[in-house]
Parts: sequence; structure tokens; C-alpha cells
Amino acid sequence: MTDELRFELLGPVRAWRGAIELAVGGPQQRAVLAVLLLRRGRLATVEELVDAVWETDPPSRAVGVLRTYVSRLRTVLGPDTFRPTAGGYLLDVPAGRIDAELFADRLATARRSADPATAAELAHRALALWQGEPLAGVPGPYAAAQRDRLAEERLAAVEYRIEAELLLGRHARLVGELAELTARHPLREGLRASQMLALYRSGRQGEALRAYADTQDLLVEELGADPGPALREVHRQILTGTVPTPRGPEAAAPAQLPADVPDFTGRAAETQQAGRVLAAAGSGPMRLVTVSGPGGAGKTTFALHLAHRTRAEFPDGQLYVDLRGVGHPARETQAVLAGFLAALGVPVDRLPDDPAERAALYRSTVADRRILIVLDNARDAAQVRPLLPGTAGCAVLVTGRARLVELHASHAVHLEALSDRDALDLLGRIVGRDRTAAEPGAAADLVRLCDRLPLAVRIVGARLAARPGWPIATVAARLADERHRLDELRAGDLAVEATILLGYAPLEPDVARAVRLLALPDAGSLSVRAAAVLLGVPEPAAGATLERLVDLSLLCSGAPGRYHYHDLVRVVARKLAADAEPADVRSGALLALLDDQLAAVKNLLRVSVPGSGPLVEQLAPTRSRGPVLADRAAARAWLAAEHSVLLATVSQVAAWPEPPVGPAADVLFGLRDTLDWDHRWAEATHAVRAVAAAAARVGDARAEGRALGLTCTLLQARGLPADAEAELPKARRRALAAGDPLNVAHIGRLAGSLAMSMGRPQQAAALWAEAMAAFEEACDRGCVATVLANRAAALAGLGRFDDALDAGERARAVHRELGSAEGEGHALHNLGWIARRAGRPDHAVEYHRASLAIFRAERYQGRGMGWMLLRLGEAELDAGRPVDATASATESVALLRTLGDRVGLGQALGVLGRALAATGDRAAAVNCWREGHTALALAGSPLAADLAELARPAAGVDAGPAAPLPDRSPGGGPPRGPAELAAAR
Repeated sequence: MTDELRFELLGPVRAWRGAIELAVGGPQQRAVLAVLLLRRGRLATVEELVDAVWETDPPSRAVGVLRTYVSRLRTVLGPDTFRPTAGGYLLDVPAGRIDAELFADRLATARRSADPATAAELAHRALALWQGEPLAGVPGPYAAAQRDRLAEERLAAVEYRIEAELLLGRHARLVGELAELTARHPLREGLRASQMLALYRSGRQGEALRAYADTQDLLVEELGADPGPALREVHRQILTGTVPTPRGPEAAAPAQLPADVPDFTGRAAETQQAGRVLAAAGSGPMRLVTVSGPGGAGKTTFALHLAHRTRAEFPDGQLYVDLRGVGHPARETQAVLAGFLAALGVPVDRLPDDPAERAALYRSTVADRRILIVLDNARDAAQVRPLLPGTAGCAVLVTGRARLVELHASHAVHLEALSDRDALDLLGRIVGRDRTAAEPGAAADLVRLCDRLPLAVRIVGARLAARPGWPIATVAARLADERHRLDELRAGDLAVEATILLGYAPLEPDVARAVRLLALPDAGSLSVRAAAVLLGVPEPAAGATLERLVDLSLLCSGAPGRYHYHDLVRVVARKLAADAEPADVRSGALLALLDDQLAAVKNLLRVSVPGSGPLVEQLAPTRSRGPVLADRAAARAWLAAEHSVLLATVSQVAAWPEPPVGPAADVLFGLRDTLDWDHRWAEATHAVRAVAAAAARVGDARAEGRALGLTCTLLQARGLPADAEAELPKARRRALAAGDPLNVAHIGRLAGSLAMSMGRPQQAAALWAEAMAAFEEACDRGCVATVLANRAAALAGLGRFDDALDAGERARAVHRELGSAEGEGHALHNLGWIARRAGRPDHAVEYHRASLAIFRAERYQGRGMGWMLLRLGEAELDAGRPVDATASATESVALLRTLGDRVGLGQALGVLGRALAATGDRAAAVNCWREGHTALALAGSPLAADLAELARPAAGVDAGPAAPLPDRSPGGGPPRGPAELAAAR
């Protein structure tokens, strides 16, 4: 079970629940735990525990301290661990949970075995439980005595394991170990006898006799006694040549591992997890660890590092072969088996010709041995299967680009790019940490451009190391140009491109074509549908191809149904596409993707924006029907996954010499009322500006006007109304020139919002009246209701509160009739602001809370939500509820800060400052006003002056309650998305 308790005493005293180490306290508390564990199943009285921990010098409150320790242990370990007793404590631990107990059980089983191989294996497993000095760091006389006892038991186990291995003929490998042991325990006659036998059987009779003489001299000098009968018998057998022959002749243990790299970096978790699996090879079935990953990820380096770390667990040797699974003719299994058997001491004339018989001989030869077998660069599972042992004891480490799931590995490691920190660490190890420390920014750029791929980092590191006078920034600048990046990633016989191409070369034609075409989009990730469109195949076929490429480590899948390239693999794949695919094929694939995206936007509008029919009709026609979006939730989920993909595709095609600006502009224009769902303002602004520039270049006034209008919308959404108002006339001119009445209406709607945000409600009311007429002519009832709600705020700004409330209620009713919950929420928001301006703060609070309930139900987190919370805070302050206002304004600040709306953030901070001042926290209020003033000043808002005086450093803590800020900003948040701030400012 993963949550089982287990305890360690053969080293530091530790407790674990599954894989999580528990905090068992300081040295004395650990001493209490050690006593209870070593007396498992037997009562430990309070007096015994005090004596065990302190002996003759306990503190005056020893019993109380002891009870505290036990109470803490009970909390950590769980109350069921302690069995209630009178006069003491008893720890109830199931069998097999304490390493000292496991050690004793395994050793006892080994001693009962009549088979030396089994005995040696069990003794080895028993000794593998030790992690250093037993009860390390635990104070007290009891711990000291138990430490001596356990150390003696360990040494006896070592002696027993060595005796069993000597019976198996493993004398050669024991000579070095016995030399170290006898040096540390010179009076241990059993160890000395084993050393003499190992030396003699290794052809070193003179050294064996010298060891006896030295021991005899030491015993006489130290103890005044001669060697015992067992040691004298071994001496006699050596002198007379009657030393018994071991049960099996020993061949030299193979040690075929190539060298470990000295600067291995990172992969700590993967190394630890895989190392535990390999170390457990002596128990249960044969252990198999597979290591997969893209070319250049460091699979071989990782495997060799892991093999060297764990080689001590495999005293019978290590076998290694490069199976040449990619790039070369793969090694024949028969030849690999012949090499392995020869290394294991099997004469050539005994090798069967039949493949099955040779594999069977190999399995027989490695049976009952502890051998690590490293199969590097495997092609597929069929190449690996004949090389797998059939019994426990051995472990196999397989590397390859494919994941080899058919092998049912004990543990699978898939290596991706290094972390930023590890990649920088690797670069520093190669070029010198002083160089990376001197140019930290350039070093970070360099490893990012290397895709944090170990091979790429090693190549550029080698180039820099050979050029000590070159700045890191110089190489980073060279890598930044994608056209020449692959040329820069070459050094000697190492090249990233060549390594990646090794995995591409053996692909079937249709899969190779998929590698090329799927690399064309700039999007960070692709869905199965997008892949199907690019490849021109049904979605099931595209999904199968994508999964195949993931298994071959040419693609990654970060989430179900999403796929992406590593940057360097994409660069290679795009180069392949440029060489192998005609230009019309490449552009056609991206045009098909853009067409499908526009169809998807139409479907999204139909199910998620009530009344959007007129807008859908004004978008360019498509060949694709787009994905099926069943409801608003599905539409939201689709946009959340695809928003960046849409923006990337639009930006990409806008850069073409002859760009398809019509559908590109319409993808963005169709998203205008849903941009508030995903607040990627910077990405969206880049895309719309790219389309506007492309449309101007080719003379498409309709596309340019739509892109320019959206640019103004996004500037407003980012809290830059003055910039938006400055660019709006050009957008209007292009829309009028193109005869695009719907865009003219949207631009008029935005113009009213901008006038409102700049404190001109009369102008806003007139502009919104014109926009309403245009939308009514277009039969767009949803936009009519939106603008009506906006105009209600303008009427309130002019003091016409009854007219404003009536207009707001009519807008709310239309949204409700259309089924637009979000539109109704924005209308309620505006009604709340109007009620507050009319001097009805309680009604304002009711309106805003009704709006809040809708937004929460719709999971809406757009700017309108931030502005509504801001206005709710104002209404709560007016209603005398400063604590409620603090909560509302705090949430508003957090949301608007995240969205990057400077004007909204500045006003929200002003309200939060008022609320804090009203609750008595004047110092925090001043800090809010200062930050709010800065935000509003950066946005160029005239409202900055309202906070200027309050934000002055001289505003003291004892200045009394803050006066209400002048309410020059007529209105609440946008009725729908970021299309306008409506009554937001």
C-alpha cells in the first residue's frame, strides 16, 4: 500500500508513510522512537524509557518531557500506532515494517538455505537495507548498546555472505573487499580465513600465507593467544594443497560500461526513481527500465550515469551494447548474444547456431546472477526481447527514441528538455560559471534557443569554450535567426540536425509527410482536428499518426488531445518541408487551417453570443463546417484551448507576400465579443496590428478597417483610452470606404464608450444613439441592447436618472429575452452605477450583487467583472458597509491587475483605499492611493488628479477619514466583452 508506515533504524532513525518521510523530531524524540521500535510488541515502561534516553542524568521534568515526545509521535504516526497500556507505551507495528527486523529475517532465511547462491543473494538483500551507522545521531546509553549489537550483526552477515560467495567460486572479486575488511577488523579470524582462501584461489598463495603470519603475530601481541582452530585449518589446507574446490568456476565479471560523463547535470528525480527500481533487482521478477526521448535529449548519457551509480548492486558484472536502432543497420540479435556469452565466459565452440537455442543459452548463463544489462539505442521491442533475462537478479536498462510500451517495463523514463536551471548549470560547467554569471541574460537566452536540449547546450558550450574571448551574447544572437540556427548547432562530429534526422529517416512516407506539414503552423500546440485539416485526412487517422509520432519522440503531448514540437525538432521539420513540399502545398495547408478556424468562430458565436446572427452573416464564407460546439460551455472550452492557435495563425499568414487578409481579419472580428474570455491582450494586439498592416499593404479597406477597429478595442481593454481614441478616426474612415456598415456601427459603439471614459457623457449619448440606429438597421438586437445599456449610463451622467433607469431596464429585458446571461449581468452592473449616482446606494448594491451572481454562475472573469466589483465597493461604501467594500475592492484589484487594465486598477485601488481608511487602516489606504495614482497617470487618465492629493507622502496616518473621491467617471464595466468600457469609467 502506498500509505503504509515503515521505519528505518539501520542508519538515521526515520519514518515513512509511503514515499513521504515523516518528521519524527529531534535526537531525543528519535531515541524514544528507537526504543519503542526495537521493543516492538513489548511494553516499555516510563522508567525504562527515561533510563534509555538519559540514564543517570535525567532532567527534573523527564517524565513530562517523555510524555510530550510520545504525544508528538502519536500525532505524526497516527493514534492507531500506539496500543493503550498501563504504566508505559507499546508501539503496534505490523511485521515487515522495520528495516532492522527485515534484516534479521532475511539473514535467518539465508542461513537456513542449503544453496550457496540463494544464501548469498538473501544475505546481499539483507545487507542492502543498511544506510550507514545504525541509530545514527541518537543519544543515550540504550542506543549506544543497540548500536554495538546491530553493528556486530551486520559484520556477521558480511562474513556469512562472503563464505557463501567463496563456495560459488567468486574469490577474485572478493579479494579487494576482504583487504579492506581485515584492515578495519584485524582480529576477526573469520574474515582473515576468507581472505586467505580468496587469495589462494586467485593464485596468490604467498600473500595468503603472509596474511596468516601477520594475524598470528597480532594475536600473540594483542591477546597473548594463537589463532583458533578454524584459521589454523585453512592455513594447513593451503600448506598441503588440499583447499576444497568451489562449486562453480569463476569467470571474470564483465565490466563493459562506457565511461560516465564528468559533467552530468540535472535529471535528479528520474535518476533516483529509476535507481530504486534497478537496485531492487534481487527481489521479485526481472527489473526492466526503459529510457525514451527525442534525439539530443541525453538518453545514452543518462543511462550510463544511472548504470555507474548502481553498478555496485550488480557484482556479477555489467554488459553493454549499442543496438544502433537509428541511423545505421541495426545490430543482429545473434551477434549481440554471441558477444554477451563470450563476455560471460562461454567458449565460442559452445554457441548454438539456432537463434532460439542461443537466446536460451544466454538466459541460462545469466540465471541466478546479478548482472546489469544496458541495451542502448534500441530500434523496437522485437530487437530487445531476445536479450532479456528470464529470472530475477538481473536488471535491464533500455534506451531508444520509441517508448517501447510493448515491453511492459518495471519503470519507464521519458526524457524531455532540461529545466532552465539545469540547462544553465550544464552550460556553466562547460564554459565556466564565471562566464555565465557575467552574462546571465544572454546565457538564459542561449539555453532557451537551444530548446534546453542537452546535446544543443553541449554543442554551443563546446564552441564557446573553444572561443574564450567571445561574448555569450554573440552566439545567442546567431542562434536567434531560425534560418541559421541549425548551422550554429554543429561542433566536430556533433550536430543537432543530424541527430534529429536519424529519427526521421526510417519513417514511412505518410508519417514523414505528417512530420513536415504539422511543423508549418507557428502555433505552440495543435489539436487532433487541426492536424487532420493540415494533413487532409479524417480525424481518427490524424490521431493515430500523432500518437505514433509521440511514441517515436518526434512530437510531445502535454495534455490529452494536444500535441507540439520541441523547438529544434520544428526547425528541422520546417526545413524538410521547404525542401520536400511545394510552396502551394505548404500555403494550402495553412489556408485550410485558417478556413477551419473561421468556421469554428462562427459556430462559437452561434452557441455562445445570443443574437449574433447578423455578425455571423457578415463574416467571410468558409469551405469547412468547423468543429461541432454543442453549447456555451463547449465553446468556452474550445476557445480556451485554441485562442493562442488562432492568433498565431492569423499573425503568420499576415506576413505572407500575398496574405489572405479577409478571412484573417474576420477570425479576429468574429472574436470581438469573446476576447474578454481569454485575456491575452498583447497577443491579440500583435495579431490585429499585423493584419491591419497586411491589409493596408494589399489595399483591402474592409479587412484594414476591421483590424483597426479591433486595435482600438484592445487599446481600451488595456486601459489606454486616449490612445484608442487617437486611432479610431482612421478605423472609421476605412470602414466607411469599404462600405462595411456593421463595422461602422461597432466603431460608433466604441467611440461612445471612449467619450464616456474621457468624461464626455453628452457626446457619448449622441454617439451611442447613432450606433443603436445602425445596429437596429442591421437587425442586431444583441448589440442594440448592449448600446442601450451604455446609453443609460450616459443619461445618468447627464443627470437624467429616471430615463437612465428605464433604458437600463429595457436593455436588461432584451438580453434576458435573447438568453444572454452575461449581457444581463452587464446591464445590471450599469443599473447599479445609475442607482448609486441617483443617490440610492442600497438599490445600487442590490443591482450589483444580482450582476455578481450572474457572473459567478457564468464563471465570467472578464474586465466587466473587475469593474462591477469596483462599483459594488463604491455602493457599499455609500451604504455604510466599509468591511464589505474592502472585500469587493480587494477582489477587483486582484482581477484588474491580472488583466492589465491600468485605468480600472487605478480606480479600484482608490476605492480600496477609501474602504481601508473607513475601517481605520489609514496607512494601508495611503499605499493604495499612491499605487492607484501611478496606474492612472501611466494610463494618461484625467482621474489621476483625484488621487494625487491623497497619494502625497505627507498624507498622515492621523488625518482622519478620507473624503469620497470625486465621481467624474460615469459608468460601470463593459456590457459584453472588452468592446467598450460602457459606463465603466
